[in-house]
Amino acid sequence: MTENARSLTFVVAALAMAGVAWFVRPPDNLTPEEMQSAKLNTPFFPDFKDPAAPTSIRVVGFNEEQAVSRIFVVENKDGLWRIPSHNNYPADGADRLAKTATSLIGVVREEFMPGSETRHEAFGVVDPLETDSTKLKGRGQRVTLSKGDEVLLDLIIGKAVRERPGHRYLRRPDEKSVYVAKINPDLSTKFSDWVETNLLKLSRDELTSIEIDNYAVEEGNDGLARIVPGDVVRLSHDKAADPWKLDGLDDPEKEVDTTKTNDLISSLVDLKLIGVRPKPPGLNADLTIDRKIVKQQAQLTMLANEMAAKGFVPGPGKTEEDPARLYSKQGELRLSSSKGLAYTLRLGDVFNGSEAEIESGVADSNPAKEGDQPKADEPKNSRYLLVSVTFDESLLGPKPEQPERPALLDEAQTPSKTEKQDKQEAEPAATNDQGSCGQDTTPPADPAQPEQPAAAAPAQEVATEQPAVDANKPDPAVEKARVEQQYQAQLSKYEADLKDWESKAKAGKERAAELNRRFGTWYYVISADVIQKLRLSREQLVKEKSAAGENAGGGMPGGFPGGLPGGLPGGLPGNLLGQPPLKKGGVPDPSNEVPDEETEPQGNSAPPSGSDEPAPKTTTPDSPPPDSTTDNGNTPPGSPEPRAESPTPAPGSTPEGGDEQPAPPDLPQEN
Repeated sequence: MTENARSLTFVVAALAMAGVAWFVRPPDNLTPEEMQSAKLNTPFFPDFKDPAAPTSIRVVGFNEEQAVSRIFVVENKDGLWRIPSHNNYPADGADRLAKTATSLIGVVREEFMPGSETRHEAFGVVDPLETDSTKLKGRGQRVTLSKGDEVLLDLIIGKAVRERPGHRYLRRPDEKSVYVAKINPDLSTKFSDWVETNLLKLSRDELTSIEIDNYAVEEGNDGLARIVPGDVVRLSHDKAADPWKLDGLDDPEKEVDTTKTNDLISSLVDLKLIGVRPKPPGLNADLTIDRKIVKQQAQLTMLANEMAAKGFVPGPGKTEEDPARLYSKQGELRLSSSKGLAYTLRLGDVFNGSEAEIESGVADSNPAKEGDQPKADEPKNSRYLLVSVTFDESLLGPKPEQPERPALLDEAQTPSKTEKQDKQEAEPAATNDQGSCGQDTTPPADPAQPEQPAAAAPAQEVATEQPAVDANKPDPAVEKARVEQQYQAQLSKYEADLKDWESKAKAGKERAAELNRRFGTWYYVISADVIQKLRLSREQLVKEKSAAGENAGGGMPGGFPGGLPGGLPGGLPGNLLGQPPLKKGGVPDPSNEVPDEETEPQGNSAPPSGSDEPAPKTTTPDSPPPDSTTDNGNTPPGSPEPRAESPTPAPGSTPEGGDEQPAPPDLPQEN
């Protein structure tokens, strides 16, 4: 390296070090008091170390266009996380709060900035809760973590530092000094970020039926609605893999529109809430009217007016015994789950508003009409929704029934015939003519009568007196053991199936109770765009059946009824054209072929009477060919396998393995 190059390198390094020193230098206009209180490289809140310690979080933002501060609070009361700003709606805040707290632990003052109040606006660290209306610019985001009444952390997060990724301007609300620190806060004031937005918690595989009831509502003078029945569209399938069927679809030229059906199911499974409202008192979890609260007609009228503004009206029950219930002006959906849950979704009216108004219902007194366009600062239309759920054990399938105990197992076992035979054989046979006292009771022989020889007893007499044993009838003891084993197997399967069914029923009841705790005191706000995919008519779910291709079933192309023109290409088996199959995979069997130089006689007719020629030898189709060995008994090389000559059976004899053959006709005798 030359001297000039070395010198240039030193100059560049010196300039770089000077730039760094200038960048991190303390400001020239800092007072000694400010220098002493800078506390560089120390945490803002050194005592805050446990992310699980906070029991509440408050996030304050500021909308400069509307000049409105927005306060979002999540706190834990009695072991439950709730959102006070949204009517104490249940929040899933534990995980998010711990994540937020972790991102704020150990934030260190890396660089000290001038702390005059005139520069707070430039750094974006003006307190969003500032009451001075002249300080509307440069307001930051303020986050406060507390444990009960004890404040664990309180910071104002300002603008991002240019050319320093991950760094922001920060200050404590009780300090004027501004610092630069590395921080990546996970802060949100959006309601949907702190709650379970999956409203139904329903999986695609467990959905077994969908009913869209398009009834109409006519309001009566007594405050109760009159329900005008409409078309009920029902989709169902037995298993998750089965295609969906539409009840009443009898037209062979039409089929279910799978695209619309899939959109409907996806919208139900992914149904998300974007806002909540508390129900008025007097409504039960199943949306029936509680007459213990709504006792007077005036109370019913007030309830009806309040809910009618959302698109719901009270009406009579489905039967005279059922209590009055809420109906929707837009109809309802009924869903069935294989886990035993029956959902009812009632669709309400449209509501327009800002994000905060949609979430918490600040401007519910100004409901929008159908087709109204939102203002520039209003993100989208929304719609009210009421949800209820019940447990229906019939949706789990039939409850297992205990098998009936066979009557054979309760009968007393009788001795088998084999046991009776053994007992008879064990007893001494009375073969003599001795009496019970051992004296000979045979009468004396008559001397006048010649002695006759004793008649021989039949050889099978003893055997025929014993009962015959039926070899085909099973032994009762063996049969009883077989029935017992079969019954025990059925009983074991029943007990296992019953245990599984009861486990599913218990889980379904617990899940229905959990969902009703969520649905019981609230009605929800969802995106109005979703309704277009939920409230479908029969015509929208049906389409013309797609035409099947001409060759959908396989086979020859149309236009060649007899096959391909000119026959099949060479080498293909002839049976493709209807010819009989060949043995041995298409290779001719030599044993079935007749040599060219030899002609087989037709039939097995004998020579005419008087002929000196011997009778022809009879050969069956499966018999081997006549003996073609040479004089020495060897087969000539290259000749086919010899066929053994079938001997002529003797008259009246029967060949082995065959039926009796008639004897050949007698040959003429020589004189």
